[in-house]
Amino acid sequence: MPYVIRWPHKRVIASAVASLSLLVCASPAAAWGGSPYQQYQPPAPASSNCPVPPSSSVFSALGDTASYSLMPGGSFEGPTPGWAFNGASIVAGNEPWSVNSADDSQSLNIPSGSNAVSPTFCLTSQLPSWRFFAQAGNGSWGTQLHVTALWADRYGNSGQMTATTLNGNGFTTWQATSSLPLGSVLSPGNTVNVRFVFSADSNGAAWNIDDVYVDPYAR
Repeated sequence: MPYVIRWPHKRVIASAVASLSLLVCASPAAAWGGSPYQQYQPPAPASSNCPVPPSSSVFSALGDTASYSLMPGGSFEGPTPGWAFNGASIVAGNEPWSVNSADDSQSLNIPSGSNAVSPTFCLTSQLPSWRFFAQAGNGSWGTQLHVTALWADRYGNSGQMTATTLNGNGFTTWQATSSLPLGSVLSPGNTVNVRFVFSADSNGAAWNIDDVYVDPYAR
């Protein structure tokens, strides 16, 4: 089972900040001291609202009729504004469903010990879930792809937690992840800015990822 987001539980005057204990298999927030990702901490949200981008049912061929929006640069076709590639690179080869476009021909390769950091995006309960495609270079259980969520809220709180962990034995070929919890763990009115860090184990193998989408409709 993948590990999923659990926002750290904090309270401020008349408001619960960035946290509901709704999920199992969750990792607690990690302290910033010594974090290798601290330089990528997103800024605090500018307001309590997030823009809702256009969306469509791109995963319908996989039985998921929810509407999703592509994360900026998340198809890895053309410009990738806001992404940081630390040993990762865009390579030839696309996930086979071509959910973004039949003309797509690229994906992101993350070698062992490398990582890629997404652009900052705004998150509320109106963006309840997310999913993407992945392929492991080695199908062993010990080959893992970790996704860490870096977050900052409107009240000066910030930190990081595990968003999901994929095991290589489930991704020997291109596969879509399940629908992963995201803004569904936030109570209405809470807003955080988030960046994802996709990292391949240093003692594992390379991973490819493609077509990173978020669901902009509350269920």
